[in-house]
Amino acid sequence: MARPTDLPISWKARILAGIGVAIIRAFGCTIRFKLHTKETIASQSETNYIWAVWHNCLFSFPIIYRKFFAARRGAALTSASKDGEIAAAVVKQLGIAPIRGSNSRRGGQALIELATWLNEGYDIALTPDGPRGPRYHLSPGLILLAKKTGTPIMPIAIHYHDCWKLNSWDQFRIPKPFSRVDIHVGPVVHVPPDINDKQFEEFRLGVQELMCAEGCHD
Repeated sequence: MARPTDLPISWKARILAGIGVAIIRAFGCTIRFKLHTKETIASQSETNYIWAVWHNCLFSFPIIYRKFFAARRGAALTSASKDGEIAAAVVKQLGIAPIRGSNSRRGGQALIELATWLNEGYDIALTPDGPRGPRYHLSPGLILLAKKTGTPIMPIAIHYHDCWKLNSWDQFRIPKPFSRVDIHVGPVVHVPPDINDKQFEEFRLGVQELMCAEGCHD
């Protein structure tokens, strides 16, 4: 069986991704990014993280990751759907390894793949309310992955001061040129391996609250 990262990407997806990457980079050159961090981000050799960002803020995250954390190695979970194929091609062209899978398709295999990449020292970027929502609802898979692997969660809250909102389930945001984007990083959340169900839910709600503290603007 092919690994999720080895699933073929069609030439159409690569072309569409190339156009998308050009747009993302062009927009990124005009946007004023401001990083607010509650953590001193360790070097890759010391620790890696599960980066959690809401689905509707994905447009800017690859730029942010490469702009502020260029020395780190990253991988991102994308859907196994046709749309996910384009997303995988986009992140690959931006220097981030794609991991194909979702909660509904190849989910179990993707969880194993995520753990493998974490064990190899990569950061993993996840959208805990994707791929179909509900918006700003953190799925338990993020907490489960942190619990099983011992990898700390790095909550990310991204605030677009001026953006377009698409007519999608998540109201996907695209920052307008020359606008400001604030990125709030941390604090890091460590999930112990021996928590009970009640504590598991407390961690889920706690991370969800951290991600919404600055980044949920409807």
